[in-house]
Order: sequence, then structure tokens, then C-alpha cells
Amino acid sequence: SGYARLYSSRQLNDDAFHHIALARQSTTVRLFVDGALDAAISASMAYIANDAPLQLGRSPCWDYPSETFAGLLDEVTLYTRALSATEIEAIYAGHILGKCTGDSDGDGLPDAWEIAHGLNSFDPTDARRDDDRDVIPF
Repeated sequence: SGYARLYSSRQLNDDAFHHIALARQSTTVRLFVDGALDAAISASMAYIANDAPLQLGRSPCWDYPSETFAGLLDEVTLYTRALSATEIEAIYAGHILGKCTGDSDGDGLPDAWEIAHGLNSFDPTDARRDDDRDVIPF
């Protein structure tokens, strides 16, 4: 048939956000849901090359409304290599910090961490604050 389909073992239409990752290495395609391996298949083709545009949320082969994704996609990322299970689990476990490594104010704290902890991601001086007074002076 020339194609393979990979299905999750879980129902994902529960009105909750889910972290979904696909990793293809050689002929193995792995599906991760919320940081855990959910399913895997062996695809017959090790390399895919064509001039079709990349489409997310719908199939390039069919133009039927039933074949479209009826949800939201957020932080879609394509990598030049297959991420390991450990890397995918770490991204999921990081929640809001997952892949976010930006540091707009250069204070050494990721922007997402500063925002989550009530700091200003554009103020380098607030990294030195000790609102809970737990720093041991030296």
C-alpha cells in the first residue's frame, strides 16, 4: 500500500491539552503521548522525499472534513534528528519550561521560570531578589 498509519492507544478527545511527539529513526516511528511511549510501528521506507508541502492537522492525500484535526496546535517543533525517549520525557516534564530557554534580560534565569515565579523577564535585577529570604549569605 505504500503508507503506514500509527494510532494512539488512548482517546485524546477529552478537552485537555496533550503533549504529542513523533520520533522517526530509520524505519521505526514512535508516538509519545504526555511524555510516555504510546505506540510504535516499523515503516517500510527509511527516507521520505517529495515536493509536497508539510501539512499539520490534515492529510495531504484526502480533502474530506472528517480527515482534519479539530483542535489547537501549540509549539510545533521540527528537529533534524529523532529525539530520544529521555529528551521527550524531559520536555513534557518541564511543563511551561519544556523547550523554553530564552533569557531576555540575560540574568541567567529562563524567561518562563521568571514569569511562573512572578519575576519580570525583562528586568535583570530581579534575579537577585530573595523574597522568601532563603539565601545563605557568604
